[in-house]
Amino acid sequence: MVDYRQSVGRAVALAVASFALFSLHDTFVKLLSHGYHSFQIVFFILLFALIPTSLMIAVSKEEASLRPRHPWLLTLRALAATLGTPSTFYAFNKLGLAETYSLLFTSPMIVTVLSIPILGERVGIKRSLAVVLAMVGVLIVLRPGFSDLNIGHACGLFSALTSATSAIIMRKIGPEERSGTMIIYPMLANILTMGLLLPWVYEPMPIVDLGLTAACGMLSFIAQLLLVNAYRRASAVTIAPIQYSQLIWGVLASALLFNHFPDFWVFVGAGIIVLSGLIILWRESTSGVSLFRPALLSRLMRPQAGIITTPERNSR
Repeated sequence: MVDYRQSVGRAVALAVASFALFSLHDTFVKLLSHGYHSFQIVFFILLFALIPTSLMIAVSKEEASLRPRHPWLLTLRALAATLGTPSTFYAFNKLGLAETYSLLFTSPMIVTVLSIPILGERVGIKRSLAVVLAMVGVLIVLRPGFSDLNIGHACGLFSALTSATSAIIMRKIGPEERSGTMIIYPMLANILTMGLLLPWVYEPMPIVDLGLTAACGMLSFIAQLLLVNAYRRASAVTIAPIQYSQLIWGVLASALLFNHFPDFWVFVGAGIIVLSGLIILWRESTSGVSLFRPALLSRLMRPQAGIITTPERNSR
């Protein structure tokens, strides 16, 4: 019992550190977004992230081949990542961090909805209630007709949709595809696409800003390694809710660096969205509820990084 508690304690600490690094990554992205186009930021961050990721795949004994077994679904996932990553960065540019996180956190709700036609899921009353709650939370955050909406809000919701699409595809092909295959192709697709668009948006970057993009690439890589190890030490139902700690980091960063304070209704809407995610997480962690459990077991790593894995420990 002591060893188990120690393991869970370490897992929680790793997850807290991971999401704090992710939030620092997002803060740097927001800083960069005031001077550069999202396409340029995505290109350089992923280019720097590709270096340690490629080395990790190269030394892995599990990656005998990078040939995909489901090329069309992997292509669709790469497309989702390519569309979702710049959308996320643009949302960070136009919105506060906490507000952007609130919209991104609707991804489990979208996964639940998509799992019905794609995975043949049966969504019961509790998960249906969670979906309705999330929609109410989004409406409170957006407050159409009472607040100024911009394309950043649309990009935040669109990014949540692409993340959910990636999660659904992962659940379908995850048991059969190699991790390296699912990691490297979306990254390369993103880098290639952003590279083709770069000549139209490129602005020269001083060494400080280039260093920030390199730091973002490394932060994303390190944060993901920490999260993978957290999931290996504890169950998803323990680790996944810690993601919502990013709201705290987002509020602090927005207040200290950008002099932006989310209003009362953003907090209310964010709280409802978080509650929705926790209901979905709790319901899907119940034995026998879901064959696929897409929002729980298809742990979606950051869309910003174009990486997705299923690091959870087998609980059987």
